[in-house]
Amino acid sequence: MQIRLDFFDVLLFCIMVAFFVIGIHQSIFFGVAVSYWLFMFSTLAFLLLSQRLKKKKAAAEKEDNSSEASLKMKQSGSKKKS
Repeated sequence: MQIRLDFFDVLLFCIMVAFFVIGIHQSIFFGVAVSYWLFMFSTLAFLLLSQRLKKKKAAAEKEDNSSEASLKMKQSGSKKKS
C-alpha cells in the first residue's frame, strides 16, 4: 500500500529539511544555543508530517478493510445463490 503525498506534505518535508540544514550551519558557526529555534521548527514540521502520514495510513487501511469485507460479502452471497 502506497500513500500519496499532498502538496502540503511535500511542503512540510521541505521545510523540515531546510530548517534542519540551516540549523546545522548556524550551530557550526554560532553555536547550538543560537540555532535552537531552527531545530525546533524542523522538529515541529517532522511531527506534523508524521501525524498526517499516520492518519492517511489509518484511513487507507480502514478503506482497504471495508472494501475487502464488501467483496467477501458479495462472494459469499453469490456462492449461496449457486
